[in-house]
Amino acid sequence: MSRDRLAVFKQRLEAGWGPDTSSRWTAANPARGQCSVTALVAQDILGGDILKTRTAAGTHFYNQIDGQRHDFTLSQFDGPISFDDQPASRDEAMADTSQEQYAVLLGRTRLRKRPSARLLVLDPGERLLLFRFHFDTGPLAGTSYWATPGGGLDEGESFAEAARRELAEETGIEAAVGEAVAVRHTCFSLSTGEMVDAEEHYFIVRTDGRIDVSGNPDPVERAFISEAKWWTRDEIAASGEPIFPENIFAMIAGETSR
Repeated sequence: MSRDRLAVFKQRLEAGWGPDTSSRWTAANPARGQCSVTALVAQDILGGDILKTRTAAGTHFYNQIDGQRHDFTLSQFDGPISFDDQPASRDEAMADTSQEQYAVLLGRTRLRKRPSARLLVLDPGERLLLFRFHFDTGPLAGTSYWATPGGGLDEGESFAEAARRELAEETGIEAAVGEAVAVRHTCFSLSTGEMVDAEEHYFIVRTDGRIDVSGNPDPVERAFISEAKWWTRDEIAASGEPIFPENIFAMIAGETSR
């Protein structure tokens, strides 16, 4: 689970707590009474398991995600607590909240899913093609970063089909793509300001180094993609500019989990 995805989840979760998600909520202690409903929502969005422990106040629910304990409502307690790390079912957690409270918190916390295909385009010298995204206006005004070509799936598309389409639209290259070499889960803001929960599948494409970026049919993308550049591994390592994803060369080497 990426740090940015976890940070966005926690921010939206804590903003979503209220008296309509737990009758024990208070402005001074917003996490109070939120453990069961929070554990359910966290499992829905981040996956993993629900765990429980006994406290002086009763059963306390929390989560285990990617093998790590995450107690998103620990701040409700005045001091440290012990963790039994006992497995708990969704039915147990739901019995401590209500369907109405659960629906409210899930609706406030969950982001729209955005599946996308991204291209790791390499030239004969193993340089990587990146686009510079720069925003002069709108919610992201003043933001600049470098990222790979690619974009969201159209309705009914597979990830591979989207990769071929995005490759042609953004680089002018007509080529087949193989299987994805990496999958990345992250959260970020679109140019509209909407925060999305992205599932990005990365595909390697090897080219002769010739591209044509003039045919991109998307006027929004044309407005904020300001430059295309071939980068060496050393140039990326030495750059002080934001470059996404951060582990590009690990993806190319197949060192990331699928």
